[in-house]
Amino acid sequence: MSLEGSCKSGSSEQNRDVLLNGRWIKSENKWIRRFAVATIPPYIRRKKTESGICLQLLDKVMKEEDKDVKKAIGWALREITKKDPESVFKFLQKWAKVKDKNVRAIIKAGMKKLQKEEQEKIKSLLGE
Repeated sequence: MSLEGSCKSGSSEQNRDVLLNGRWIKSENKWIRRFAVATIPPYIRRKKTESGICLQLLDKVMKEEDKDVKKAIGWALREITKKDPESVFKFLQKWAKVKDKNVRAIIKAGMKKLQKEEQEKIKSLLGE
């Protein structure tokens, strides 16, 4: 389901927030992308059941090259893990199959709040 499709059932304020974030996350400006990612942790704290939408947004930046944006992505993944560890585990398993150094760095930063067994499974997918 697209972000737009996900928003149809939410409030107009939620729709606006997610759609704006979806635009910002695709910006050429790294600071706008970082800002878009940095809005995810407070959003997930407020909307505890919205991890799917947040992970859809993060899907768009998992190959990010900029270190500041990558740090924000790792933080967002750790915050989402506090609310929905199963979804984050599945998300990171999917991305662990991608052979890209940026993806790898983001996964390592983002998996720190998962259970040790889950971290080990992801590490094995990464070839560690």
